[in-house]
Amino acid sequence: FLFTVARLMHFGQKIVTQVNEGNVESVYNDIFSSVMKNAIALDTLQENLSYTLDKVGEFDSFEKIEVAGTKDKDTGTEYATVMVLAKYEEGKAMFTVSFDEDMKCAGFFIK
Repeated sequence: FLFTVARLMHFGQKIVTQVNEGNVESVYNDIFSSVMKNAIALDTLQENLSYTLDKVGEFDSFEKIEVAGTKDKDTGTEYATVMVLAKYEEGKAMFTVSFDEDMKCAGFFIK
């Protein structure tokens, strides 16, 4: 399996766009891996996103997107991580999204 930078950047932007449009449930149901769904409930995810995004206002643009690869030391599983810096009316938010080899979200952070 091969991760491509263009594909990862597209998926990272897609997730951030869906979150900004309020489609957290579809991201959760369609893109989150089963491990992620077991790690965080949809309600908790929505609360965490609202806590951060309510402070920064309306989405303006993507400012920077970076891609990095990583390997789990214990399992040898490879992951690709996309860091998306998004600009909003009142500030910025950094999304860090990790994908497994099936392009399912295996990590999702916002700050």
